[in-house]
Amino acid sequence: LPASTVHRILNRHGLNRLAHLDRPTGQVIRRYERNQPGELVHVDVKKLGRIPDGGGHKVLGRQAGRAT
Repeated sequence: LPASTVHRILNRHGLNRLAHLDRPTGQVIRRYERNQPGELVHVDVKKLGRIPDGGGHKVLGRQAGRAT
């Protein structure tokens, strides 16, 4: 294919700038920019294992059941 044809097709689909694409996946990068600091809150959530009733290890931690 001629470069001009590829350029025209990429322009038509809004993909004419490689800087707008994520290199490993080729997906368009979506940015979340706000006007003021603190306007957008981002929270990461991690699922943890079940903690038994009464909590996990006590003050001594894992060493509580071991002989010294």
